[in-house]
Amino acid sequence: MSASSKREVRAIVRAINVAWTKGRPKDVGRYFHPDVVFVAPGFRGTVRGRAACVKSFVEFCRVATVRRFRTMAASVDAIVATAVASYRFEIDYEIGGKRCSESGHDLWVFERRRGKWRAVWRTMIAEPTRAKR
Repeated sequence: MSASSKREVRAIVRAINVAWTKGRPKDVGRYFHPDVVFVAPGFRGTVRGRAACVKSFVEFCRVATVRRFRTMAASVDAIVATAVASYRFEIDYEIGGKRCSESGHDLWVFERRRGKWRAVWRTMIAEPTRAKR
């Protein structure tokens, strides 16, 4: 994979995270393939299609207040026109009056078609919750 392709995929991951954390969750759709699939943490279900996946971001932003969101630099690997990006995240948010803290890894699969990278698959792998003191 060329260095420029790695930079492009990393930039898309950053743009997705900036969009939803800055209150523009609908903007993430421009980076999704029409048939994108999100697999829920723990492989407990799926969301299929661009509109439904964007809606998942919109709904989270509607019900949750993010207090802190931090990511580490994405690792990007590729074969031909497929790229896998993963990064560690930490998030603190409030939902329904309850404070939540989570951490884990976000895993995205991208496809390059007609010169553009688009997300085609995503899951989050949660780390065990740490007890708060």
